[in-house]
Amino acid sequence: DLSFGFAADKPLFEDLNLRLTPKDRVGIIGKNGYGKTTLLNVIAGQLSGEGSISHHPDTVLSYYQQTNKKKLSPTATIAEEIASENTHLTFSQVRSICGAMMFSGETADKKISVLSGGEQGRVLLGKVIAKSSNVLLLDEPTNHLDMESIQVLTQEIDRFPGGVFFVSHDEDLLHRLATKLIIFKEGGAKIFLGGYDEFLEKEGWGD
Repeated sequence: DLSFGFAADKPLFEDLNLRLTPKDRVGIIGKNGYGKTTLLNVIAGQLSGEGSISHHPDTVLSYYQQTNKKKLSPTATIAEEIASENTHLTFSQVRSICGAMMFSGETADKKISVLSGGEQGRVLLGKVIAKSSNVLLLDEPTNHLDMESIQVLTQEIDRFPGGVFFVSHDEDLLHRLATKLIIFKEGGAKIFLGGYDEFLEKEGWGD
């Protein structure tokens, strides 16, 4: 029965009920401004909604959000930032993650302070990959990635042994990964217990 709204505004979503299990890939879809990122923030515990969220005691969340760029250390290198997320990673594992995020070779030694906003977003995504977690929250993870990196990311999400919530407008990602959907339309949000292909066939976007 998860619900949330700002102040006196109409709730962005009401009475959502969903169980996330390992290998679930829940695509959160809809137009911008309807509450998709807000829902992730509620799931992550950054906002307090009505209803309840219960976790397995071993749940470890990892949340990718563009607004976390300010938490990156400007004096650290790309490789140092990614390594700081998981001290158990080997040098080669860190460099492999850097490469997957388009920072191969000496590029991984660039300082955060000289990176563009898109590059910093890729560093944050690398940190999510590096963290030892079993639930991923991903807010528009394919932004600022080239086609090769999107392919790598899609494969990594597919292989991930835990559950995933992801906000995306990338239809290819939705077609390939989504096992369930939370659909935001004008008037609120609802659960669809099927993949994106099935949603388009049974309901679609209307007009």
